[in-house]
Amino acid sequence: MNNEIPENAHKKNQWLFSQLDIAYPAKESLLGRDLYKSKLPQKTYQLLPQDQTPSQLDELHKVDFHKLTVLFSLNQASAYQDETERAHILEFLSQIMLSEDHELFVGTKNGDVVASAIVTATDDSLLISDVVNQHDQDCIGFAKQLLEFWAQDQGSSHKVWLES
Repeated sequence: MNNEIPENAHKKNQWLFSQLDIAYPAKESLLGRDLYKSKLPQKTYQLLPQDQTPSQLDELHKVDFHKLTVLFSLNQASAYQDETERAHILEFLSQIMLSEDHELFVGTKNGDVVASAIVTATDDSLLISDVVNQHDQDCIGFAKQLLEFWAQDQGSSHKVWLES
């Protein structure tokens, strides 16, 4: 684990919080944002182990339309035990406007969304954050599978950070 917070994490958080920079955000969205912010001090960052075995989800999908955004948000909300917290996080994350700088991904097993994460890339590093893996709880394995999927189109050698 590492106490260093990568610049990518700051950028990702600023982007997420800016989603509610609108005239009349829903109260539940604001509560979801506040809940998300309250969890940030508990986050840790480590370099993704290169020898990690990737998980074996059936498919990975880049979120590129609203229905996938909702499925991403539902999967993210599943990480919260409290029903009210799940509802607020769902409302907050369902407001996301897609961005090439902060790509959302979902993973499926037997046709069901069981994993999700955000990938934030800069010129020299990559952050895989907000990792949820309901399938086998192996967040590092999912991050490795996601990295391999993401790198197919990128062909770069970034320093890869994992938020947990």
